[in-house]
Amino acid sequence: MPKKQLSPEQMDVGRSEIPDEALSARNESLWITRSIIVLITLAAIYAAATLWAAHNAWPVTLGAISWYDILIVIALVAVGLLIRAARWHYYLNVLDWRIPLGPSLLAFVASIALTATPGKAGELIKFVLLRSRFPISLTKGSGILLIERLGDLFAVIALAIGGLTLFIDLSSYVLASVIVVGAVVVLATKSRVMLVRAQAIPKLRALSLKLMNMLDAVQLLLRPLPLVIGGSLALTAWSCEALAFHFLIGRLGIHCSLLISF
Repeated sequence: MPKKQLSPEQMDVGRSEIPDEALSARNESLWITRSIIVLITLAAIYAAATLWAAHNAWPVTLGAISWYDILIVIALVAVGLLIRAARWHYYLNVLDWRIPLGPSLLAFVASIALTATPGKAGELIKFVLLRSRFPISLTKGSGILLIERLGDLFAVIALAIGGLTLFIDLSSYVLASVIVVGAVVVLATKSRVMLVRAQAIPKLRALSLKLMNMLDAVQLLLRPLPLVIGGSLALTAWSCEALAFHFLIGRLGIHCSLLISF
């Protein structure tokens, strides 16, 4: 017998019978799967490129350190990443994006696979992943990414200041970094008037609106409390990275003070 065709109305009725909870669970499962695939694929490519670039040094390195040493380094780096993830989730709350902790952390971890891109711009993928489930703005997300990078730069400057007493040639690097941070902060607080005027130009209207959205996020995150909390978390996270580096080079026979390592 020929198969009976369902009318569009009957098909809609069939869809409506699927519980909202089941649809939500299915969408969440698909989202988690997509995030994990992104993380594993990009991490595998990055790890393969790293292993290939340093393949000549691996025999010597593995002969000098134990699996126990590797676990300690991984643990320190993991603590630093968790602190950065906490900063990221805090920034989402500052912007009043009510995203559950689980999806927030999953998107952040997935974006770590692209942390080696210039300026870590590849970490924007965490906003792309979240946007498939939550009503968030990519332009405001760019503002969060900018503040994250400024916080990281601040942390690196703070950790490097002590070493300036030993490596004077780094003074130009620190000075340039301070100028960059200061310039971005000044632009973020003074550029709104220019963007409002730019909206009067038809060709610049769309771009200026996007920049205004990003500027709104930046200004919220540059308020005193978010600035202090974000900067403190960044400093703690990168201190964990520096401590891991100090421990690792010590195992490789490079002995120096903690100040120099940082």
